[in-house]
Amino acid sequence: MKLENVAGDFIGKEMRIVESKNSQFVGFTGKIVNETKNTFSIMKEGNVKMIPKEGSKFQFNENSEKFTIKGEYIRISPENRIKESRRIMRSINRSEKIW
Repeated sequence: MKLENVAGDFIGKEMRIVESKNSQFVGFTGKIVNETKNTFSIMKEGNVKMIPKEGSKFQFNENSEKFTIKGEYIRISPENRIKESRRIMRSINRSEKIW
């Protein structure tokens, strides 16, 4: 995973939920239309669902490259994520072996 995948803006990106504490969310795909520290708002076919970051794992397609990230790693307000992106990457790199 690259630093820009974590540091960038998620709004407007297509994503898929690959794991979630709530089994109803698993497999849900859509476009992120809003983000808070704790949630993504995802639109699909005109409907918006608010998905908690904690307890979920998200898959993104970025320039024909897929990356998956646990919501706990990006559970930070979007405006603070850029300055915290290096710390986030260190956490991801330490735990990547167990994914």
